[in-house]
This record gives sequence, structure tokens and C-alpha cells, in this order.
Amino acid sequence: MNERKTRRRLAAIMFTDLVGYSALTQENEALAEGARARELDPLSSLVRTWTAYVFRGRHEEAIRELTQAVEMDPGFWQAHLQLGGAYLDADKPEKAVAPLERAAELSGGASAALTDLACAYYLVGETKKADEVFESLRERARSSYVSPTFLAWVHLARGEPEEALVLLDKAYEIHDPWLCFIGRAPMRPKDDPRFDAVMRKIGL
Repeated sequence: MNERKTRRRLAAIMFTDLVGYSALTQENEALAEGARARELDPLSSLVRTWTAYVFRGRHEEAIRELTQAVEMDPGFWQAHLQLGGAYLDADKPEKAVAPLERAAELSGGASAALTDLACAYYLVGETKKADEVFESLRERARSSYVSPTFLAWVHLARGEPEEALVLLDKAYEIHDPWLCFIGRAPMRPKDDPRFDAVMRKIGL
């Protein structure tokens, strides 16, 4: 294995660790892993994208990192997805729409991209477009797997916490890995003890 492949493999391993750290909000460890990954492969938009994820809550840094990732690799749909997510977290859904539309297009309609796009549409009042995207997700869920956490996020954006809670309970029962990101969902009710209970159950 040549040096470049070795470095990329090591960066990928650190990327995996970084995702786990980010999900558990252990920011210092995640930042350290991200820095080492970028030293190994500074041109990797994959590493740069997920390094930016730990900056959620530090919105300008996240947006700056992710904008650079999009510029480095405009065809990398996950970079567009995470940029849109960063705008959602920054309470700027109007700016989230364009990168999320691009993520949905480039990914061929990946469930993660459609989820965030539906949320953004609802938050900016584009209800008809949001309903169409959400219905496509629900239709997909009837014949193939769609994370119940994804569907819960959209229900939260629709202002339907009861429906979201049912889906989050299902996500917990099946050990849905996306559930560990629920604490960062910008639509999550901040003062609802039922959601706090979900957070405690998954250790967040």
C-alpha cells in the first residue's frame, strides 16, 4: 500500500472515531481527532466536513469549514448536506435550502438529504414543497428502511411533537444509530421533559 493510500486509510479511521465523539458531544476529543485527520489528508473534504460537525453550536466556524469543503469538492453531496445542517442549527433555514436541495440532487434523493430538506422547507413556510418531500420519505418507508429518527425530525419541524415521540421510542427500541444525533436537532423542544427523558435514555 503506497503512502497516500495509507494516509487516507488512517484518516478514514480517525473520521470514524470523530463521528462517534461528535455524536456524544465530547468536543475536545473530537477536535483533536479532526486535527490529526486533517494533518494526514488535508485535501479530504470528507474529513473536513465531519471535522466541522463538532463545531455545531459554533455556527460561524462550522459554516466556514463546510463552505470550504463544498468549494474543494462540489460534487460531494455530504458536504452540501452538512452545510445545510449547519445553517439549520444556526437558525438560518432560508440559507439551508439551497445546499440541501443540492445534496438531495447529487445524492439521488438520499433519505438524510430529503429529511433535512423537508425540515428546511417547513421552517421557511414552503409547506407544499415540504409536504411533497415528506410524503416521498413516508412512501419510501413503506417499502424500505428509513430511519425513524429522520421521520421524527420532520414531525418536529411540522410542529408535531407527539408523532415525533412515538418515532423516537421506536428508534430507541431498534437501536437506531441516528438517534444519538437527536440532541443537535434544531427543532427539538427545549423544555419538554419527555424529550429530556429520551436524551437521558441514550446517554446524552
